[in-house]
Amino acid sequence: MRSVFLLAAALMASATLIAQKSDAPPRPLIDGAWTLNRELSSTPRGGGADPGDRIRPSGGMRSGIGIGGMSSGSGGGAAPDREEMARMRALMKEVVEAPKNFVITVEDPMVVFTYTDGRIVRYKADGKEERHQYPSGTVKTKTKWELDRLTIETDMGNGFKITHAYKTTPEPRQLVVLTITPGQSKDLPPISHVYDETLQ
Repeated sequence: MRSVFLLAAALMASATLIAQKSDAPPRPLIDGAWTLNRELSSTPRGGGADPGDRIRPSGGMRSGIGIGGMSSGSGGGAAPDREEMARMRALMKEVVEAPKNFVITVEDPMVVFTYTDGRIVRYKADGKEERHQYPSGTVKTKTKWELDRLTIETDMGNGFKITHAYKTTPEPRQLVVLTITPGQSKDLPPISHVYDETLQ
């Protein structure tokens, strides 16, 4: 009798779990080969085709926020090392620069980005912290699915974080990549890069 009860309880729990999954919004189908559509992509205020163009020569952002939490103003604090600032600027550019072509492959829970220069970057979409190596340094990332998009939060250090959100549009099917930077004004929409699907 006890075994029958346990079996019935297990079946009910499984049915509940299946129902919850069916009620959850479907993940965006971001798989595919993508090519940047420059005409449909937004241009950051102040010029330049990429968010990296917001970086000032002194290492600050045009929004007034410095890389790595360091202000570019003339306030207190020791001046940052020039070599370190140059490295941070290079790392910032590597993180935010929009690739012209890339391929996304979803192998749950992994999301794999393959670039034309041979780089392959794997993110585990579980919301937990990972480390990724760029030519100019290492960053921490957290990747997860959120409703209609995949978000990758990149921690540049000292609380300076950049978020990329990937979602698709139907008819025609396109990939939209939103780049959200610290200190972004609420009345200024995120920088967006639009990608056309490449037929293979």
